Amino acid sequence: MIISEKSQKQILTKIDQWLDDNTPSMVNDILRLVRIRSISDASQGFKGAPYGQECLDALNTVMDYCNKLGLPTVNHEGYCATAVLKGNLNDEIGIFSHLDIVPAGNGWSFDPFDPFVRDGFIFGRGTLDNKGAVVTTIYTVKCLLDLGYHLDHSILLFFGCNEEKGMEDVKYYLSKNKAPIFSFTADSDFPLANAEYGIYRAVLRKNIGDSNLEDLYAGEAENMVPDKAWAIFSNLNFEELQSFCKNSEAIQIVALPDGLVKIIGSGIASHAAFPQKSKNALVTLADFILSHKLALGSAEETFRFLANSYRDCYGIGLNLTSAPSDRLFHIGSCARLKDNMLSQTIDIRYAPEISSENISEKLNAHCEKYHFSVGQIDVNPPMYISPDHPAVKALTSISNQILKTNNPPHIAPGGTYARKIPNCVGFGPNISHDTNPFCPGKGSGHQPDEVTRIYNLQNALKIYVLGLLEIDHLL
Repeated sequence: MIISEKSQKQILTKIDQWLDDNTPSMVNDILRLVRIRSISDASQGFKGAPYGQECLDALNTVMDYCNKLGLPTVNHEGYCATAVLKGNLNDEIGIFSHLDIVPAGNGWSFDPFDPFVRDGFIFGRGTLDNKGAVVTTIYTVKCLLDLGYHLDHSILLFFGCNEEKGMEDVKYYLSKNKAPIFSFTADSDFPLANAEYGIYRAVLRKNIGDSNLEDLYAGEAENMVPDKAWAIFSNLNFEELQSFCKNSEAIQIVALPDGLVKIIGSGIASHAAFPQKSKNALVTLADFILSHKLALGSAEETFRFLANSYRDCYGIGLNLTSAPSDRLFHIGSCARLKDNMLSQTIDIRYAPEISSENISEKLNAHCEKYHFSVGQIDVNPPMYISPDHPAVKALTSISNQILKTNNPPHIAPGGTYARKIPNCVGFGPNISHDTNPFCPGKGSGHQPDEVTRIYNLQNALKIYVLGLLEIDHLL
């Protein structure tokens, strides 16, 4: 380490004192940001706000935070915003985070956009993914300024609005600006993610006109396990269906006009990268429909596909793998029925040794059995930086020192901006396997009742300050 152990202790003492004074305002700035429903939606975009007004509001809010620190900011045509702490060199170290959030979904025990603090946690949609981190990166720069630490490299803060929906924001930025010489995304777990799984996403389609299925709907985001799914049928008996589910909390039956019946299935939501404890509502719905032989014609085969394909999350149901492992995960997310054509999205996360070509071959073979076609394939290859990179070694060491752990760099199933940026890793602020006040299926990112622990953000700020001071001398 370039910074001595004695100097580190002195710096940490100053940061602890600084946090005592600044944590309340940092938390208040997070609360203000979480109140903005910044769901990235290109259909609501306009010139200067390609992802909608709420994302623009979030950009303006963080630019206001940065301007109060005296940092120059740039709004990049509404795709993203940047702020720069100018150093002695033109070369930049980048810190990337995002303001867009996934839809709130169902199952909340409080208003997701009326955030509050309780028992050391901040509650609200986006607190963990990724607005708590956004504000923490800004306060990292504030801490450097307040404590008088001046870096040789300039520090670039990047705030995106399309991370959850394709990362077109960072592509736009890099098409017009030089990438930093080294970067990290504040959208991962400590100690450091030097690799990310590949992401294979496709839309599966099938014509189901010859059936009694009138509509099918599931999922609010492509990278979320749906916690609600519903189907509307004709030619079913409402009273009989009610008797089928009288002892089930996972199925609801609703009578609709014109003799139609709506069947609603419930599940447990999760991020597509961490589906192990989820329960796909499409499977709940399909199991009920199949067990009572409610679907006619091609709809019956459709629900068999859904039940068989998404009962597990390890690729077994798709015939991609033969046994559970941590090398591949899959989910079925959004489903929409329009003009007798079903479109259903699949999200597959795969380790670097697995090829996307092999996934395509096996997925096509599986889907053909059920008369589905595979289209709109979008492949984001795995990301990898050597664990022996000097900055990777330094940041990992600092994280382990502050958190009193001894963990190596890891591969992350989630997809962050790191896969789009040269020389970029995932670096906190989250703690893997951290607990929260809720039962499984709640409290994390992409889940209802999302929370973040204030103590983790405080530790992240310490790690970020020390990390920047260290790699400023290394790069």
